Amino acid sequence: MSSDVDEVAASARSRLAATLRHLRHRADLSGDQLAKLLGVSQSKVSRVENGRTAPSVADVQAWARACGAPTEVVEDLVGRAEQALTEARTWRSQLAGGLPAKQEQIGQLEAGAQVIRLFQPTGVPGLLQTAEYARRVFMLANPSQRPDIAAGVAARLERQQVLFDETKRFEFLIHEAALRWPITSPVAMLGQLDRIGSLLDLPHVDIGIVPLDGPAPTLLPHAFCIFGEGPEDAMVTVETLTAELYVRDPQDVRFFLDTFAQLRQGAAWGADARPLLARIASGFHR
Repeated sequence: MSSDVDEVAASARSRLAATLRHLRHRADLSGDQLAKLLGVSQSKVSRVENGRTAPSVADVQAWARACGAPTEVVEDLVGRAEQALTEARTWRSQLAGGLPAKQEQIGQLEAGAQVIRLFQPTGVPGLLQTAEYARRVFMLANPSQRPDIAAGVAARLERQQVLFDETKRFEFLIHEAALRWPITSPVAMLGQLDRIGSLLDLPHVDIGIVPLDGPAPTLLPHAFCIFGEGPEDAMVTVETLTAELYVRDPQDVRFFLDTFAQLRQGAAWGADARPLLARIASGFHR
């Protein structure tokens, strides 16, 4: 995550944590007593109060009520919890430091996650892109023709070294339409398909393609990436045209995990994806 987003998130969690800690003290409850009232571990109470864990809206409601907080305080805390759990940062602010800096920030997120799941319906995921494909992505996404596109491409390729860290697990779901969309030349698209094919055999990297002619397991959503294993410790990033969202609410994260699982069921994985890649490539050969 970028440092400015980290600071915003940490600040919101810190203020919320301080208020929750104050409520517990005012109710004359120990951390262990509150944990028993909430049905959670004492360590979770400690993590929330230290700002290390962002509590869910349900956690905040239960905490405030257990401490005897009035209705208006509960409502205020719920609003603050929602703000702390979902943040939006405009691309204008995120790219103020340049494309290479943004790639480094994403790389820090990837380095800190043991499991990364990514669904992309309109393009090839950044970790799988060739240099030419990445260059075209940056050019199309930056109509002002930023002067640091070459440096951004180099930084994106540097990020890809994380793919060879066998202590991590990667799951990439790509819609067939994304692979057929010729955002660059046919020759470059063939090189991109070959790049994806070359990664299919990595034991800790799963690449699935959702076919156009298969049954739809769910409505096709926007692109998203899940960093982390389960809803309690994972974070989701969602890219829009103007901003990037950071979602931490466990209930919302669980929804993304369930959607990914549904999409996964209809995809061709590993060796089964090779015939589909070959059919897509034949179109560019023509």
